[in-house]
Amino acid sequence: MRNGAPPSVGPRVPTPGQSEGDSPVLAEIAEFLRTLLAPYDVLTVLQDLAARVQELLDLHGAGVSLSRDGTLEFITAVPASLAELEKEQRDGPGGPCREAFGTGEVVAIDDIAAVTDRWPRYCSLATGSGITSVAGIPMKVEERTIGALNLYSAERREWSRQDLTIATLFADAASVYLINSTDHAHQRRLNDQLQEAFRSRVVIEQAKGIIAQTHDIDVEEAFQRIRRHARAQHTSLHAVSEAIVNLRMRL
Repeated sequence: MRNGAPPSVGPRVPTPGQSEGDSPVLAEIAEFLRTLLAPYDVLTVLQDLAARVQELLDLHGAGVSLSRDGTLEFITAVPASLAELEKEQRDGPGGPCREAFGTGEVVAIDDIAAVTDRWPRYCSLATGSGITSVAGIPMKVEERTIGALNLYSAERREWSRQDLTIATLFADAASVYLINSTDHAHQRRLNDQLQEAFRSRVVIEQAKGIIAQTHDIDVEEAFQRIRRHARAQHTSLHAVSEAIVNLRMRL
């Protein structure tokens, strides 16, 4: 784990306790693992990853970026307003997400104001977005790192071992799902899925706008409606969004 102080590295995935207080965590992890066994597309899995971690850790938000041809590409963020902060790590000189991806280590920053010399552009944008604490969790299997899960807190947060363990467990589960899709004959299928993930993002943004305008709600509530409907119908966000955009379905 890295912070404003010199880094210290511990075990990657310590085993969480089995106390009664951990039962909601275990239930969420179990449900997420079941999701990975169902025929969901990549984008749906990663959006579910971000949303579950945000809710479980009571965060301002979470985001996911994946490597494509060696370059980190923004995939999804909850809430959507964090998209620019995620994209900054693709286009800018650095940040916790890029560092976690590059080093394969957790990067936890309790106070953005303490590392402005490290990533001036990123810290300025984060502060402007109301973010005080951030953490980058590498998405990896063994020594192969394929992206990063990013955690955002609006209030100063001393990232606990439990916080980072929970996020790492979710990130690892999603990473195994993606890595397995890349093996041999599945390589082309994953590439097609990643391309579809980028295209799906556009359709989902259009659907969010339509639902928000129809019900006079903000885009985040619109997205939650779409997400709930997709999960209830056991289908993908892309399929529901296409129905909203092209078939005039309204939730």
